[in-house]
Amino acid sequence: MIIVEVDHYCFACGSENPVGLHLSFESTSSGVIAYFTPTKEYQGFVNILHGGIISTLLDEAMAHAVLAKGHQGVTARMEVKFKRPVVMGEQLCVKGEIVLAKGRLIKTYGEIAQKNGQIAATAAADFLTVTTE
Repeated sequence: MIIVEVDHYCFACGSENPVGLHLSFESTSSGVIAYFTPTKEYQGFVNILHGGIISTLLDEAMAHAVLAKGHQGVTARMEVKFKRPVVMGEQLCVKGEIVLAKGRLIKTYGEIAQKNGQIAATAAADFLTVTTE
């Protein structure tokens, strides 16, 4: 089994990373949720959030859904669907949840909603459980 170590320097959620996204997730009845307002540093085309940052937000939400259920896992596969451009400067709602957990495999779902409630992107991912020992 893979061994992973946490040092609070994760680009997405690390509190000690000066250039990170500093995401903070809360548990919900169906998974986890976080809010993020993209700034120009994360832009792709003018006034549009970079697709790599969108993918990172989704991956992190699904990873935190796995953590919230007491598992430690790493992304083994992820598919992102970009549904509409994400405008800079507007707060996003980022959600993640577990769809299925079977053995070492955990299937997850994530989505990003814009301020108006429209879904901007979704993702499905497979995580494999690991140990921190």
